[in-house]
Amino acid sequence: HCAQEVELECPVSQEQLMRAPRGMDPERGIGTVCEGWVKVPKPGGVKRGWTRHYAVVCDFKVFLYEFATDRASGTSIAHVFDIRDPNFSVSSVQASDVIHAPPRLIPCIFKISVTAHSTSDGTVLAHVLVLTDAESTKKYWLNILQELMRVLKAQQVFGGPTRFGCVQLYTAQQVDCMKIVHAADIIDNNHIVLAVDDGLYMVETPEASMIQIGEKKAIAVEVISQVMVVAAITGRNHNLRLYSLSALEGGDPESSAVKVDGTRGSYLMTTGYIKATGTAY
Repeated sequence: HCAQEVELECPVSQEQLMRAPRGMDPERGIGTVCEGWVKVPKPGGVKRGWTRHYAVVCDFKVFLYEFATDRASGTSIAHVFDIRDPNFSVSSVQASDVIHAPPRLIPCIFKISVTAHSTSDGTVLAHVLVLTDAESTKKYWLNILQELMRVLKAQQVFGGPTRFGCVQLYTAQQVDCMKIVHAADIIDNNHIVLAVDDGLYMVETPEASMIQIGEKKAIAVEVISQVMVVAAITGRNHNLRLYSLSALEGGDPESSAVKVDGTRGSYLMTTGYIKATGTAY
């Protein structure tokens, strides 16, 4: 039976290659739907030209792989778009969307839009243009992606509990110390702790207010919520110190910090449980 499905001509035409089997399990979102060659604008925009990428629609995501000219460098993922993003959309483009593209290419271009980040003023979208080799190929990609969006909508997957998103708290111009952040961790829904060159800081969201909770240089930080402690590598000698979460919200956290003996010169740390004792380390 399989022989009847094999193409009689070799090499197989691009049109036949695009008729890839839809191998995704719609219930679990696992599997590859389609793949093929496309182009995206160079960093300088459409007027600087296009670079070739290999696109794969897999696990409700669109992956765009960039192939380096140097074989030793291999491939790298240039873009990843989550179709489960509530703001994900695909559409054809108008001449006004790609003013530097030749008119003959416009029917072959479509646009992917996703959530870039959120601010107090609303959601900011990111857009990427995708150039295909023919208008029929563009329609194929649009049909595939729109069909997956319909599947997700029917299953009410959009905005599910496992989805993550970016929230912009500051710009580089607003807070100079954000340029030298070495590490960060989430305390709870309203607090984030930062390790920067001039100490530990706690950020309160969504007000985006920042409170300095330690004056010693910090290069690593981790919240151990099970025991209500923040562990940080601080000071000129890179010692490990433990801060009580309750002390961070009031009083003087630095004075109540506990320096762990034998940790001088530390650069990395990890936490976890030892099953024998059930104690956090």
